[in-house]
Amino acid sequence: MATITAKKIADMEAQRRKLDREIRSAKRAEAAAAKQALLSARQALGVWLTESVGADTTEAVERLHAALDTDEVRAHLASKVSAESPDTSAQGDDADRPESPDTSGAQHEAYGGRDA
Repeated sequence: MATITAKKIADMEAQRRKLDREIRSAKRAEAAAAKQALLSARQALGVWLTESVGADTTEAVERLHAALDTDEVRAHLASKVSAESPDTSAQGDDADRPESPDTSGAQHEAYGGRDA
């Protein structure tokens, strides 16, 4: 097995940190795109609903909102949606995690001063 020099180890650690940053950035971008897609879908639903019932003024939209804002309507719609939708509440949890720490020293100590 070839001896790994300290410079090569430092280069690999720098590369790992760079990849960690790129991964976090990609996860943040993916989470932002998912949030934007959800917002667009919600807006499209609102437009569809108001157009489908002819609510074409602010007052009509407010009356529609009041008519739909009852416990019975919310419970009925929630039961329909929750039966068909996957849980996405955990989405994007690792996007904000800090960069992984350098563990080479800990690994070195774990192997009694020898590298694995």
